[in-house]
Order: sequence, then C-alpha cells, then structure tokens
Amino acid sequence: MSALINYTIPKRTFEPIRDRIAQILFVELNNQYLNYNPNCNVDGVYIERKKPIDQTELAFVNISVINGVFDNKTQGSKDGTYQYAIDIFTRAASESNKPGDKESQILLESLLSICDYILEDPQYKTLLFAPGTIGGILVGEMQLREQNVEDASNVSMGRLILTVRTGETNLLKYAPILQQSFTISNLAYTNKGYQYIS
Repeated sequence: MSALINYTIPKRTFEPIRDRIAQILFVELNNQYLNYNPNCNVDGVYIERKKPIDQTELAFVNISVINGVFDNKTQGSKDGTYQYAIDIFTRAASESNKPGDKESQILLESLLSICDYILEDPQYKTLLFAPGTIGGILVGEMQLREQNVEDASNVSMGRLILTVRTGETNLLKYAPILQQSFTISNLAYTNKGYQYIS
C-alpha cells in the first residue's frame, strides 16, 4: 500500500492557538510590568512546561492543552472546543514581618486576576487570528492548589481554564472525471418561448 496523503500535513488549529495565548500573555504582562504594575514581573511564559518552579524563579506562567471535544463533522471539517490550562506558579521568601506563604498566595491571585482580564479583553476575542477562525473564547474556571505547609519555598499554584471554539479542516481530494460528455446547444428565446437550438 502506498501513502495517500502526499503533502505536509498542516498543524491543527489548537497548536497555534496555544502559542498565541502564550504570546499575548507574554506581551501584556511585560507591558504591565514595565509601565504600570511591578507585580507583573514573571520570569517567563512557557508552553507545555513540565519542570517545576526552581529556586531562581519568583513567578512563571505555563500554557498547555488540556483536551479537545469535536462535533458538527462534515466530509472535510469539524468544530473543535479546546480547553487550555494557564498555570501560574509563584514563590516568595519569608521575612520577619512578611510570611512567604501569604506573599506568594497574594502574588498568585493578583496574576490570576490580571491574566483573566487580559484574555477576556474584547480586543482579544479572536486571539488576533483572522475573523472566522475563532468561534468564541471564555475563561470559564479558576482553580487554586492548596499550599504545602511543609514547603519552605512557599510555592503557590493556580490555574485558569480557557475554552476556545474553532474549526478544523482537512483537504478534500478531487475525484477524477470518469466520463465526459459535451453537447453543443443553446437556449434561445423564440416567439414560442425558450427553445433549445443548435
């Protein structure tokens, strides 16, 4: 058997959407940090990072795909509803008058709030894709992980769940013409009505 798909298979839409979410958060958090809010200082915005926060980082954001559900299937397309996790990790050292666990949690909640605002801003309703690519977005859930009381690093973690509706397509193969037939006739208006003539 030989291969039937003889071209480079394009990425599904969920991959560039994940990357665009990371780009938007990187640009907007950096803008907030440089111009408006020192709490927006994150050490990085990542995609699909699995490595936990280390001792040199105070905060980072990680975007990953959770799942996709499909419906409205046709021969060459289907609609997809994807969920993305926007995970935020923060860490704070304890000082004499500032407990690190509290400072870490407050910073986490602030960053969750800011990221929610960015993603829900009407200017990003299409995530800057061409009109028609995105059918809708919604930050539908916020989750907070309980802090480990034995963690001297005071790491806090929270998650926003972003749902994005989009379409997926496949190229349709053109069927070969099995038989052709040509006729030479024209439809003309005569005094008796429309009539086929040679």
